[in-house]
Amino acid sequence: MALELPKRAALLAGFAKALELLKTVGHTSTNLASRSETRVDEHHAIVLAQFVWRVERAARPIDVTVDSTFIPHMKDGLAEIVFHHEHEDFWQALQTHGVLPPQ
Repeated sequence: MALELPKRAALLAGFAKALELLKTVGHTSTNLASRSETRVDEHHAIVLAQFVWRVERAARPIDVTVDSTFIPHMKDGLAEIVFHHEHEDFWQALQTHGVLPPQ
């Protein structure tokens, strides 16, 4: 049985929905804390990135750090991400830091 990947439009819609949810819990910014790149060939690289998601709460701001790996395909000056992996479950990280309630 072949694995069926979600269509681009569905992914973008899901991402927009997730950003809306994050706004309701106080998300104010996402910053790239670090990035390293290793070229694989003329069209691909392995990119390691660390993002810090800032959530502003009345008591104190909360920073949630998430490490990710990307493989972009680069052609004619444009890059398209063909693989993305978060090193930990993003939603679980939000729960661990108290941004979202435990489930």
